[in-house]
Amino acid sequence: KRSAPAYLLHTPKCDQRCNPVPPTETHYHGISDQKIRRAMAELAAASAGTIAITDLPSGPGSRVQPELVDTASLTCRSFSVAIDTSFRIASYSSLIAGLAHGAELPDYDEVDEPSPEAAAVVEPAENSFSAFPRGTRTGTFIHSILEEMDFTETNQQVLQELVQSKMQRYGFEALWLPAVKNLLDTVRQIPLGEEIRPDQGITPDPLAKGGTSRFTLSQVPKSKRLNELEFYFPVQSLNAGQLRKIYDEFDMSYRGSFTARLAEVSFARLTGFMKGFIDMVFEHDNRFYIVDWKSNYLGDAAASYQSAALVAAMADSLYFLQYDLYTVALDRFLRLRYPGYRYEDHFGGVYYIFLRGLSPNANTGIYFDRPAPAFIERLSALLTFAT
Repeated sequence: KRSAPAYLLHTPKCDQRCNPVPPTETHYHGISDQKIRRAMAELAAASAGTIAITDLPSGPGSRVQPELVDTASLTCRSFSVAIDTSFRIASYSSLIAGLAHGAELPDYDEVDEPSPEAAAVVEPAENSFSAFPRGTRTGTFIHSILEEMDFTETNQQVLQELVQSKMQRYGFEALWLPAVKNLLDTVRQIPLGEEIRPDQGITPDPLAKGGTSRFTLSQVPKSKRLNELEFYFPVQSLNAGQLRKIYDEFDMSYRGSFTARLAEVSFARLTGFMKGFIDMVFEHDNRFYIVDWKSNYLGDAAASYQSAALVAAMADSLYFLQYDLYTVALDRFLRLRYPGYRYEDHFGGVYYIFLRGLSPNANTGIYFDRPAPAFIERLSALLTFAT
């Protein structure tokens, strides 16, 4: 009664401005079956044979049998072309894993969850972060705080509110609040600058242009830092053998067993892009620094975070390769964006800060390096030009 066919086939009298539904329904109610059949016959007669009216069959129907056709045997076409898989986006993670393609995400450490014995630790020892629960959740938690906190902020209430909100979000008990606050105070106040490179006793080049030799992160405002700096840079051609050869050309003895670990790395030839995330880049006294926060658990004793232990941990995880790639990325960025940039004058170095080992009273938990300018230039050239 209100259908479109009812309106089309039995159009009521209605001007263009009226609603056609009520008159269609009223009109259709007054039409008998004979009138409907007669109207349909008139429509068919005027259709030049394009419309036919027939009665529905009254008998039982029969199953339709499709015509038999000649069926040829179908096969897939053979594909013999070799696909070049070398063009891809790679990363530090994919290189050391030997993967053809690795998704690089912000590095929040400790991918493996702790053992049940380690997870059973529930009481902070003397408000120390060293006993804080371990696992990926901890890495994400502490990174999120360090990204948002203002190192120059002296109002303890502001810091406490930030920590409390993050602890609630990530599901940590309030009893850890003093330990986390103590850690963040230490991060702000720990002296940096004039570091001695582990196991070699070499201090970095003196800071150029009158820069101060000692400073703390409490002197670095938010406007002077970038968090989770994502980078891409092009790689012309690279394989594992070429990478190892570069390291063999320079003295890497201060990196412990790193070159031996690097010899175990294998990956398919790479052409495309290198991608990564740098936890933090900051500028102080016209020098730019890289910071990577590590929440890794290396042990309970303070000695677990002294120079020799840090070198061993850095070598075992191939973090040396990680920060070499970071350094190349930042060096390329600054050459494009910082007028008058020279690596020797403006690159301050790399800090890997192992948070569980930080102490306001001991020089533990901090690994520093400033790769030689010639090495970074050589590594960057290898990544840029096909050899």
